[in-house]
Amino acid sequence: MDSNSLWTRRSNSGKLSLSMSTTVPSAASNTGEPPSSKIFGPPSAKARGPNYKNPFNDLQSINTASPALPSPTATKSASAASAFNIGIGGAFGSFGVKTPKTPGTAGGGDGLNAAGAINSSNNPISPPKGGLTASEVVAGGRKAVAPAPQQPPQQDSHPLKNTWIVWYRAPGNKFQDYEKSTLKIAYFGTVEEFWSVYTHLRRPSALPHVSDYHLFKKGIRPVWEDKENRKGGKWNIRLKKGVSTRYWEDLVLAIVGDQFGEAGEDLCGAVLSIRGNEDVLSVWTRVDGSSCLKIKETIKRKLNLPQGTRIDWKSHASSLEAVINKTGPATGGVTNGGGSGAGTGAPTSQ
Repeated sequence: MDSNSLWTRRSNSGKLSLSMSTTVPSAASNTGEPPSSKIFGPPSAKARGPNYKNPFNDLQSINTASPALPSPTATKSASAASAFNIGIGGAFGSFGVKTPKTPGTAGGGDGLNAAGAINSSNNPISPPKGGLTASEVVAGGRKAVAPAPQQPPQQDSHPLKNTWIVWYRAPGNKFQDYEKSTLKIAYFGTVEEFWSVYTHLRRPSALPHVSDYHLFKKGIRPVWEDKENRKGGKWNIRLKKGVSTRYWEDLVLAIVGDQFGEAGEDLCGAVLSIRGNEDVLSVWTRVDGSSCLKIKETIKRKLNLPQGTRIDWKSHASSLEAVINKTGPATGGVTNGGGSGAGTGAPTSQ
């Protein structure tokens, strides 16, 4: 084998091995120094020569500018976030949330946080105005909020020609003060108010015996002595039991709806008296004259009364005189309407 060959066969392994010939000159033969195992790094002082300059010395001047660049490894506690100056929140700091954690780890981090969703339970930073919630992120954005339905414009009320007062007199002692026992329970001045009141009133068929409903114009008391009633009287219709509810409703609608024409100016009100054997329907007027006949004819027409139904007239003056003759002037009974039957013309014994 040639002594200059680099490859030799080892007799014990049968593998090739790399060997150096003794004839290869070493670095020491040229420099006169013993061989060294140092491969990398700057050359020795003798090898550098007088004009050698270390190139790494120039790097020091780069960091002497003002201000100096921060060193990523200046302190042991420095993190990657501080080294790259991206803030406490890491790469997601600009979204107003913490750096996302691996799903399923402690702290509640999940993919929604990584996507920028607001987690109010573990995020001390206030969510930015207009930020998306977790459900909105999953849904792909914020849904447009439907505007609140507009309320229909309130309809104008329909005023009546007069304001009306509803009075009620409950059963009681026949010697009690008539006017004081008659109580004002409701009033109305529009169509809408009328129906609101009327639908809440008990029907006449449900009222107890010896009780009265009164419907009068505002400012007129349901007693004979009132200045609007003193010179007038009333038309009385006696009804058998069981029909007063229908006739009372028809009469009230005709009065409130101004169905009496010009004669309606002389109409003061109406009374329904519930008694034991019959009910009495009365229409009160402020005058005793020809206009009262017009009111009578209107009552017959609007109530569609059967043929032969009696409608009796009685003036308030005659009612007052009858009470005086019965009780005597010393009792002073006329001062309160003449007793329990004064307002209806129907004695309590009926």
